[in-house]
Amino acid sequence: MTLKTTRRRFVAGASAAAGVAALPMPSIAQGAPLKIGLLTVKTGPLAAGGIHFEEGITSFLRDKDFTLSGRKIDLIVADTGGNPAGAKTKAQEVVERDKVDIVLGPFAAFELLATVDYLAQAKMPTLAFAGAEDVTQRKAGPYLTRTSYTSAQCLYPLADYVFNEMKLKRAASMGDDFAFGYEQVGGFQRVLEERGGQVVKKLWSPLNTADYAPYVAQIPECDVVCEVLAGSNPLKFTKQARGLGMKQPLVGGATVADGRAPPRPSGGRSARSGNTCNSFCCRRRNAGRGPDTRHSRYQAPARQIVLARKLHHPGSHAWWRE
Repeated sequence: MTLKTTRRRFVAGASAAAGVAALPMPSIAQGAPLKIGLLTVKTGPLAAGGIHFEEGITSFLRDKDFTLSGRKIDLIVADTGGNPAGAKTKAQEVVERDKVDIVLGPFAAFELLATVDYLAQAKMPTLAFAGAEDVTQRKAGPYLTRTSYTSAQCLYPLADYVFNEMKLKRAASMGDDFAFGYEQVGGFQRVLEERGGQVVKKLWSPLNTADYAPYVAQIPECDVVCEVLAGSNPLKFTKQARGLGMKQPLVGGATVADGRAPPRPSGGRSARSGNTCNSFCCRRRNAGRGPDTRHSRYQAPARQIVLARKLHHPGSHAWWRE
């Protein structure tokens, strides 16, 4: 199999490299471990994704014997609880008490919005995973770069697909009542209405909703329902909506669909390297746990730390020089 590099793929990779290389880096004593603070969610409705975040990072570091480019890594994991106040408290703890050198996270958009100003004031290099749009666009700062997609990034082409390929024009949306949900629906609505469609109803539910029947009852006559729920909520809503007789097609963002990777034959070989499959996904499958594309995506921050080590100019901020 030959891997082709498209212009889009090249630009995306180059942009990510440039973003990491441009981060102001802290001064670290020679030989001292690099202290990384991981802000993630381990409790509450968003816990599944937050735990995957930790597993992805930890797996990558374990493969490297917790050593990146010759420097030992001290990973400090903080559970934000999946709420803005908890995220800000944990950010203060890892910065002021634990004296970390770099922050990974936080996990959710409303958590990042609550911590971004504090982390910037602390001049803390931050590899943010959350999708909050403004922090790398209209209100971008010098201490933060994003290692994932923005909230609405995949909703723009989804709306175009709904209108042009599915030939559907009238949509309702079902989203969590927080920043990530608002931004996703905003992106979907923008493109759908630019094409000539319409979002006729927006429904918002609390993040800890258990019973979606009242929301299903409010879905109007429409061609399609755009579901932008997160955590365990997509499974609950989809099952209940279908059980209550909702007939419209369902479309959704990246947090709605199952993220499991497709199976690979036992003893398969990596198309990229030709080596026997020993990737994280394969190890999870061998351990009886289904591999998930989110796990490999959550390794991106650690990979970018390695990239920063390789690309950073050996000047006053050459923070990992031996």
